[in-house]
Amino acid sequence: MQALSRTVFIVLLSVFSMFAAARTSSAQESKKENRATITGRVTLEGKPVPRVTVILTSSDRYMNLTQSAPPVRATTDEDGRYRMTGLSAGSYAVSPNVPAFVVVEERVGQLGQTVNVLEREDAEDINFTLKQGGVITGRITDGEGKPIIGGRVNLMQVDEQGRTFEKPYANGFRFMTDDRGVYRVYGLQPGRYKVSFGDSTDGRSMRPAFAGGGYPRTFHPDVADAARSPFVEVTAGIEATGIDITVGRRSRSYAATGRVIDAATGAPIANIQFGYGVLPDQKHIMPVGGGGSRTNANGEFRIESLPTGRFAVFVVSQEESEFYGEPSVFEVADSDVSGLEIKLQRGSTVSGVAAIEGTEDPDVLAKLAKLEIRAWVQSESLSQPSFAPTKFGVNGSFRLAGLQPGKVYLTLSNYPPVKGLSLLRVERDGVEQLTASLVDSRSAGTR
Repeated sequence: MQALSRTVFIVLLSVFSMFAAARTSSAQESKKENRATITGRVTLEGKPVPRVTVILTSSDRYMNLTQSAPPVRATTDEDGRYRMTGLSAGSYAVSPNVPAFVVVEERVGQLGQTVNVLEREDAEDINFTLKQGGVITGRITDGEGKPIIGGRVNLMQVDEQGRTFEKPYANGFRFMTDDRGVYRVYGLQPGRYKVSFGDSTDGRSMRPAFAGGGYPRTFHPDVADAARSPFVEVTAGIEATGIDITVGRRSRSYAATGRVIDAATGAPIANIQFGYGVLPDQKHIMPVGGGGSRTNANGEFRIESLPTGRFAVFVVSQEESEFYGEPSVFEVADSDVSGLEIKLQRGSTVSGVAAIEGTEDPDVLAKLAKLEIRAWVQSESLSQPSFAPTKFGVNGSFRLAGLQPGKVYLTLSNYPPVKGLSLLRVERDGVEQLTASLVDSRSAGTR
C-alpha cells in the first residue's frame, strides 16, 4: 500500500469531565502492553482472493454488537494475504467479509475462526478457504394471506448433536421481507436450519418497531413448537425455496412512557432523540426501534407495541452533544409501564488531529474533510449505544464530546469508505496506541 493512501491520527488527547479527579498517564500504560500480529490468507478454489476485508472483533461480540469495541479491519493483497498488527493478548474472532460466500473452516455457531493471541506471540497462517454459500427463501403472510412487509425472519442452525445456534443479525437486511413478503437469506453455511418468524416470549428476537412487531413466533411450516418444525437442508450454492410461514394474529402489546431529564437539575429536556432495545444480558443493549423518535415539549417519550420482555430505553447520541444518557431498564409483563427516567449527564471530551502520511498533495489532503470519526465507549456499566459520528475540520482536527466514563475506541465510520484512505495508527503524546484503543477515560481524569 502506498504511503499516501494511509491515514495516521496524531491524537493530542484532552479529556474533560464534570467528574475530574487525579490523572494517570495512559501513554505510560501503553508502553507496558505486549503487541501481537495475526496473519493469514484467503483463497477460493485454490486461488488467492484479493481486496477482501478481513474483520477482527472481540470473541464476545456476538452478544454485544453495539457495546464492544469497533472491529479491526485489514484488506487482502493481490496474493490474498492479510496482516493485523498491534494486538494485545486475548481471544478474537477473525472472519473475511464475503456475504455470498462461507468459510470452510467455520464451525456451527461460530463466525469465522476464534484466535487466542498470547503475549509477544504472533498468530500465523490463520487462513480461510471460501465456497459459495447456500440460500433459504420463502414468503411470510398473515392469516388473511396478506404479505408481511419489512419483517425479519429468524434462522437457527442445528449441529449434529441437536444443539441450536441462532444466526446473528450482523447484516440484518439479509433477513428482511420485501413488499411481497418474500425473504431471501444468502451466504449460509451448509447444514440443517429451522426457520421462524415473530417474537419469542423473552423479547430477544423482537423485530424493529417499523416492521410491525407483535406476531407470535411461528416456525415453518406454520407451527408454534420448534420440535415440530422440519429441518431445512442447506447445500453450498443451492437455493432452498418455498420455505413459507403463515403467522397468527398479533399478540397483545404494551406501551412504556417516561421522561428525559437533566441529572443535575431534574428539569425535563425536550426534542431529544431516543431509542430502545432488548437486553440479552446485564451489560448490553441490542437496539430494535425508536431511533427516529423525540421527546415532546415536556421531555416525555412513549414507546408503543412492546411485547413482554426486558428492555432499556436510551437517548440516541447526537453530533456535538455534550451529554450522555443513563439508560432506563424496564420489564414488560402484563401491563403498560410508566414513570421511566433517562438522566442526562455531562460527559468527557476527546479531541485530536488527523494527518495523511507521506504526501502534501492538496487534492489528497482535501479528503480529510470528507472523513467521519466515531467514538465507542466500553463501560463497566450499561451504556447507551453509540450512533453519531463527527466530521473532521479542514485542518484535520476533531472533537468528540458527551462520552461516558470507560475505555474509548476510535474508528472511521464513513460508508461507503473514502477511496484511498485507511487508518494506519493512533498516537497519544507521541506513543502509538493499541489498534483502536485510545484511553480509559477514568484513568485520564474522569474517575
